[in-house]
Amino acid sequence: MQIGLHLHAFNSTTGIMPGTFSGVLDLCQWAEQVGFSFVSVQDHLVAYPNTASRTTPLPDVWSTLSAIAALTRRIRLLPLVVNTATTHAVKLAQRAATLDLISDGRALLGLGIGGYLPDHLALGAVPGNIDDRSLRLGETVGVLNALWPGESVSYHGEYFSFDDHILAPAPTHPLQILIAGYSRSVRAVVAEHADFSNFSMVDVQRFRSLVARTDVQRRASDKHANAIRHTLLERIIVRETDREAEAAWQAKGAHGHRGVCGAPDTVIAALAGLEDAGASVVFAIFPDPISRSLFARWVLPTLLAF
Repeated sequence: MQIGLHLHAFNSTTGIMPGTFSGVLDLCQWAEQVGFSFVSVQDHLVAYPNTASRTTPLPDVWSTLSAIAALTRRIRLLPLVVNTATTHAVKLAQRAATLDLISDGRALLGLGIGGYLPDHLALGAVPGNIDDRSLRLGETVGVLNALWPGESVSYHGEYFSFDDHILAPAPTHPLQILIAGYSRSVRAVVAEHADFSNFSMVDVQRFRSLVARTDVQRRASDKHANAIRHTLLERIIVRETDREAEAAWQAKGAHGHRGVCGAPDTVIAALAGLEDAGASVVFAIFPDPISRSLFARWVLPTLLAF
């Protein structure tokens, strides 16, 4: 199993402060040094109310990833995830190709259909239904794959239409695609196009079920021969004892999905259970610097030794 460090709430609670952006870059260099495999950055205009306030800074995802790419050498980088319902596919192709060049091939593109209503409202947009946004997601991937070779493309679909466009510079490495989402219509796009699936904040039983259903859809598709790598975005709270970890969870309000919570051995066992259920990558949300530090000291070395 590989572990990604997910940058979500840029505030004092998480210890990720963009006011001194060098701290964010230092954190990502540290993540690379201690053995994290990915750094992912959220792409939102409005913060989630359970992790931050309306005034919490949300740096632009592409600028942030580009800065991280320039100061790291090994770790892979991705937006988790881009809202394809509000993003033009041609501009997205350019952004992803540029990050590929800056990172020397370490970029991965995370896509979703945009399930967070405040982001749509901030743009004055009215989101379509899930099936409509899933169709736009599929068409977005089609445009990306057509443009990335750097040849002249004319495209006329339901959501995008253009003539004789050449993406320059084109990516110099194969760009893999991660698609996030639970619905059957999103999973159908995953089955046809994705290298990675992603689910967020679900228990191991539901994760196992989602993996199984997605794999069935992949096997039924004749458009992608490779197996999907399944990933999970998960909250992780680590303390020296289970009791202390539970107290930390309670102190944060104990609302919503609990995530992985416990002493190092408990966290290792929980991650092993997720790996058995099909997870190849866990993108970790650490709600406090203590969890992040203890995870790197006691949990990550064990995972890397497997």
